[in-house]
Amino acid sequence: YVAKITNHIYDWYEPSKINRHLVDLVITVIFNKVKKEVIVIKDVKLVPPAKFEVQPLHITVNNTEISVPVGYLVQLSNREEWDLGLLETGTTSYSSYVHFYQNIPSSYNKDWTMLPTLPAKTKIKGYADEVNKEGSFPGPWGRYDVAQIISNDKQYVGWHAFWPRVSDWSVTAGDDLTWYRALWDDDPHTTDGYSEPWRSPLVVGEWDFMLSDQHRELDSVVTDIQFRGVSVYGVTDRHDGEDEDMGSTYDNIIDSEVDYQLREVFKPWDLLKAVHKDTKRWVEWTTASSITLKHKPFNYVNDTDWDEYCAFSERVYDYTTGELLKRGDYTLSYNSISGIATISGLTSGHTYKILYSTKPDIFECKNITVTDIPVEIELVEDIVPPPLTLEDKWTDKLGVTHGVSLEINNITVTNTTEISQGNYIVSESFYLEGESKFKVYMGEVHKGWVKDLENFTFEDDNWKITVDLGRFKKNITSSNDPDVTWPLDSETVHVKYLGHKLYITVNITVENGETISGKATLTLSTCYREELGGRYEWTVVGKDAATVDSAGAALVTAAFKNKQVEIGLAGEDMYDTVIANQMPWVMRKFGAGNTKADYYYSATDKRTALRDDWCKAGTVNYDEWPIASSNMIGVGGPIANLLAYYGNDFMQALFGLGEFTTHTPWKNKIVPLTCWDMTKTSSYASSNTVGYAVISTYKDINGTVLFLIWGHWGRDTYYVTKWFHEEGIYQLQEAPKGLTGIIVKITYESTDEGYKPTGYSIVECLGTISETLWVHNNEIKGGIHDP
Repeated sequence: YVAKITNHIYDWYEPSKINRHLVDLVITVIFNKVKKEVIVIKDVKLVPPAKFEVQPLHITVNNTEISVPVGYLVQLSNREEWDLGLLETGTTSYSSYVHFYQNIPSSYNKDWTMLPTLPAKTKIKGYADEVNKEGSFPGPWGRYDVAQIISNDKQYVGWHAFWPRVSDWSVTAGDDLTWYRALWDDDPHTTDGYSEPWRSPLVVGEWDFMLSDQHRELDSVVTDIQFRGVSVYGVTDRHDGEDEDMGSTYDNIIDSEVDYQLREVFKPWDLLKAVHKDTKRWVEWTTASSITLKHKPFNYVNDTDWDEYCAFSERVYDYTTGELLKRGDYTLSYNSISGIATISGLTSGHTYKILYSTKPDIFECKNITVTDIPVEIELVEDIVPPPLTLEDKWTDKLGVTHGVSLEINNITVTNTTEISQGNYIVSESFYLEGESKFKVYMGEVHKGWVKDLENFTFEDDNWKITVDLGRFKKNITSSNDPDVTWPLDSETVHVKYLGHKLYITVNITVENGETISGKATLTLSTCYREELGGRYEWTVVGKDAATVDSAGAALVTAAFKNKQVEIGLAGEDMYDTVIANQMPWVMRKFGAGNTKADYYYSATDKRTALRDDWCKAGTVNYDEWPIASSNMIGVGGPIANLLAYYGNDFMQALFGLGEFTTHTPWKNKIVPLTCWDMTKTSSYASSNTVGYAVISTYKDINGTVLFLIWGHWGRDTYYVTKWFHEEGIYQLQEAPKGLTGIIVKITYESTDEGYKPTGYSIVECLGTISETLWVHNNEIKGGIHDP
């Protein structure tokens, strides 16, 4: 549900007896039924004066006087009373605990705003006090603030997050009698109540900024025609959130569910992560008390981070009791050497479903060590140990086989000074060779060798040691372990780094000042960082879609395969009753029939949901695929594809379904929800010569990753997938963080073979709360659209 509220703000000018239209405050409310929070976007836009002249505003920042032409200093306060607490015995009615957290990391930095807040301690000429405590925000690093409120019975937690960070704040505005006016620097800026819990805390967060008729950079002050602030409000059951005033054993801790939902807004799963997909999702079943999972390397997440956003951790569901278990209700054992995980502590006889991810990305070192090499050494003469070869062959937990061999011809030890009786230890290490950023394709072996490495000499105050090296050989294969690569027999391995280093230690003993005995230890260390691509388990088209969507799906999957991101399975959105056309389908059916309406929650609630999995306990080994919590590609728009219809509720580039909107400019058009331009109709629609398409991504609360690509027309779907295959996926590998959706404009010309594209451009670069200008290879994409 999206609502826009426009407030026109005037100032009465007594000499002329007129209302001066100063600014518009446009509030966009974004609410989704599956969330426990509401996003409220607050845009303040200057209305240029038409019939009167605005004199410059004189301010001082850091002892520097600045004159701001057509300057409007605005203090935009957010203030609300929290009646979260209950009538609890022993406490004040409707009382709560509050803490104001500051400077929390976000993906959205200064590149996502047209106008930052004022620098700290800005002063207006003629006023004794500074306007604001802190600023300017956002800066190079994105940050936000959040007030967390916990009810007196400790059952509920509420929150109000602010982006960008606020200039002024207070959680005691009611007590301090500042609730009715703007805050100034010398007002109390409290992060806790004076005595907690207390009744109906009144929380204030305020942004102070400078509007003007155009963009200006005046020393440290930036002006522009519009400012955006974002509030995220929510209430949920308390899980583990704490306030230090709750007792001596408590600390100030943001509740894990609050943190999860805020990360989804301020550090979202984005297109950069989507095209670099690095995990695979699996489902297994058991009725035993324990299960050793088939696939590796298991994506191990520690207990503290198990329920964090984008952790891709395991989920264990007890079908017998209908309960989703928490880590601790079962025991997870992870072998970091083999990459295999075991889940135990289950109730024998119960039916369990285990969803988990593997992450084929490792960094490790393998050492070959030879010790106690006998060395007899005279004080001056060279003593040569027997020649030897350091060699080994092993298979790592990605199923990649390594081989290495190094010949040591001799080691020469020479005394360089007069020495006394005693023990001497001389150690050194040196790189043999290294290489980076190469691939070993399926079924291939990458080999390297050096016929005769250069000798290596090192010394200390008493000894000079020379190592005479011979031939060095290495090899590395692609991944060939079906527990890693299934359903493929082999996968290409990306080797980010492969290096070899030799360590040598010589222990020398001087006896009677005449003879020397010694032993050497040699270690050949192989260190490597390697990865396989992740996987999208599903590529989905609509059962009733046109052929262009299927052709487009082929191009999208080819694009990911070119990046060695695997594709697990393909399917359709809904069940096909025609046996000759049946294939896997992914959307959950609520009704008894097989029409589109049977996939809605009800006749009055037209939301949809994903199935849990496909082919439960199949007859073929490994023949089980997760759906909910998996990674899914959807091709075709919300009318043609029910998966896109499901995702349309969560995307910032959405389709204005005509049956759900009364706002005519949005009906059956593409809507850039977080665009700054409030005055335009904020929608895109195709014509014969211009088309529009969307590429967007979202990770839902079940952990399902959606990657959706579709056009306003079927033609646009096909050509945006062609662009994605040839150019787009490579550009998105360098996309800015926080970019969750783009709108692509395609220009066409009429030919004898129909309309064909003549050019592509990205007209919208959207995030969860704002938009940005993305300059890539000197090409301008999107932008913060000046209203």
